[in-house]
Amino acid sequence: MSCKHKYKSNKILYNKIKDWRLNTKGEWSLIKCNRCDLIFLHPKPTKQSFQEIYPNNYYTHIREKAKEISKIKKYILYKIINAIIAQYGYKNSNENFIEISNKKLNGFNINNNYLYYIAGKILKIIPLLEDLIVRKIMFIKGPAKGIHLDIGCGNGWLLDRTRNLGWNVLGIEPDPKAANQAKKINIDIVGNKIENANIKESSITIITIRHVIEHVEDPSSLLKQCFKLLKPHGKLIIITPNIESLGYKKFKKYWRDIDSPRHLYLFSIKTLKNILIENNFSIKKLRTSSPSAYKMFIISNNIKRFKKYSIDCNIFIKIKSFFFTIKEELLRLFIKNAGEELLAIAVKNEKSK
Repeated sequence: MSCKHKYKSNKILYNKIKDWRLNTKGEWSLIKCNRCDLIFLHPKPTKQSFQEIYPNNYYTHIREKAKEISKIKKYILYKIINAIIAQYGYKNSNENFIEISNKKLNGFNINNNYLYYIAGKILKIIPLLEDLIVRKIMFIKGPAKGIHLDIGCGNGWLLDRTRNLGWNVLGIEPDPKAANQAKKINIDIVGNKIENANIKESSITIITIRHVIEHVEDPSSLLKQCFKLLKPHGKLIIITPNIESLGYKKFKKYWRDIDSPRHLYLFSIKTLKNILIENNFSIKKLRTSSPSAYKMFIISNNIKRFKKYSIDCNIFIKIKSFFFTIKEELLRLFIKNAGEELLAIAVKNEKSK
C-alpha cells in the first residue's frame, strides 16, 4: 500500500483487545489510519508467535465430518443447491455439496430438466439464499475453463469443490499442517507463499482469496502478485470481513471478526476499493453479504457477555440471531455497507500495467 499509516493523529478505536478465540497472551489496539481510513492491528504479531496464534487445532487444519440429515431435507437441499448452481453456468453439476454419513451425493444433468432451471431462476432472486449457496464455490461462474488458484487454501475444501465442477486447481498454503490435509485429497500445493509459488505469469483464470487478505502482512504486495499471475481478463475474487457491518456497530470491540491477533487489517467498501484500484484491477462487483451474520451474532454475544469464543447458546439467542440476520439482510438492500462480509470481484484488464 502506498500509505504506511505512520501518522501521530491516527485514531485509536479500541485498546486492550484480547484473543478471545485462542486466549493468546497479550493485548492489542485497533487503529484507523488518518490518511487512508484503513483499520489495522497494533502491535503486529511476530513470526515467532505464529505457532501460538495458528496452533494445530486451528480450523483450517480440520475437515468437517459429514452431517446426518433426514432424507427429505437431503432431497430438498440437493435440488435447491443444484438449481442455483446451474444459474452460474454449471449445467452438469457433479459437485458434492452435501455429505451424508461419509457418502457423497452425485449431481444430475440439470440441462435436461427445464423445471429445475426455472426453479433456479426463481430461487436466485432471494439474495441471502443465493449467497449462502454460491459462496460455497466463491461466486466462480462456469463453464469451467482454465486454472483456479486458491490462496490460503487451508485444507483444500474449496478446490475440491471447484475441481468437481471441472476446474484445474492449484493451492497456496503457508501452514504445513493445513497443506498436508489438502494433499491428502490430491490438491496440488504449489507453494507456501505466492512469491515462491511455481506458477507461470499470466497463466491463471481465477484467483480466490477467502478470509485471507486480512491475515497478510502486506495486502498490496499480495494483490500485485495476483495481477502478475492472472491471464488478461482473469478474475480475482475476495471475501473478507466488513469493518462497517451492522454486526461491528452492535458489538464493537467484541465483534467476532476483529479476531486479534490474526486479523492484521480490516477493510471497508472504501478501503478495499482503493487497494484494488491502486493495484490496477478493474472492479466488476463490490458489495456486502450477510450469510455469516447468524454465527457472528452468537459468537460475538458470547464474547461480550461471557468473555469466551463459543457457538453454544440457548434457543432464545438462536432466535435473536436469526432475526438479526434477517434485519441485516433487509438493511443491506438499502445501506450498502450493512453486511458482515465484503465480496469483491475484480478483473485484470489487458491494458493494465
